[in-house]
Amino acid sequence: MGPRRSRDERDRVDEVVLSHQLHYSLMQLRLVGLLMLLFVLARSLLPLLLGHHSPPIQQLASITALSNSLPLLPLGISLYLLGGGRQRLPQEFLPATVLHRALVPLALACLLLLPTFTLQRVIPLNQQRGEAVAKQEALLESHRQWLAQAEQATSADQVQSVARRNAINVPFLPGEPADLSRWRLAQALDREINTLHRQRPILKLSAYELELLSLPRTFATLLLQLITGAGLLLLHRQGSREIQRQGLTTGIFFRIDPVRSRPFAHARN
Repeated sequence: MGPRRSRDERDRVDEVVLSHQLHYSLMQLRLVGLLMLLFVLARSLLPLLLGHHSPPIQQLASITALSNSLPLLPLGISLYLLGGGRQRLPQEFLPATVLHRALVPLALACLLLLPTFTLQRVIPLNQQRGEAVAKQEALLESHRQWLAQAEQATSADQVQSVARRNAINVPFLPGEPADLSRWRLAQALDREINTLHRQRPILKLSAYELELLSLPRTFATLLLQLITGAGLLLLHRQGSREIQRQGLTTGIFFRIDPVRSRPFAHARN
């Protein structure tokens, strides 16, 4: 009986050690999941705070940055809900239940709300930029023609005639040389371009902002949103199937610990 009893004791010790190792792993993974969720939440606060008070290009930059972090959302949720109710702290019962029930609303937000918001910013901005660029090109072409006419002028009066004919306000001085008049005309044309840029800030976008409006970046942003939404729906479907297979409600499922019997395991949600 001695060797058998000793072996039974070692088996019980191994079970206790294994239980502690499993508890440690669950706590670590759930903490990682919670940190991922907090990271995504922090990224989500910026678009919410900006709202409609910031320029559309800044709103697009915020939603693009958020979309780059979206894959962490299903990963963080799945890690936090790992193990169901197994060795879960009482303070986690409600958050775990709410988080599981929030999978569908979050999925719909990723599948519908975020793509709609993204397209509502990208399409008008590209249209505005296209119109502004076309107007700038037309104005630059006119300027090149006027400067070419001024280069052919042999006197300041002829240069001033080019300016008056095209309704360009240039402060010419009486008797000034033709070269100086041409310089004044060029400066006036540059001021017209600068005025156009002030009126159309869409013409002064940075390289990063232009990249945000590009088709590849827009496609990548939409793809991240749609993949995340589909992943969240699959998580909800898979989790709900397991809960229903056990014949439990969501609230009870995250309160039941198969290792330790709890008096509230039979409480209804």
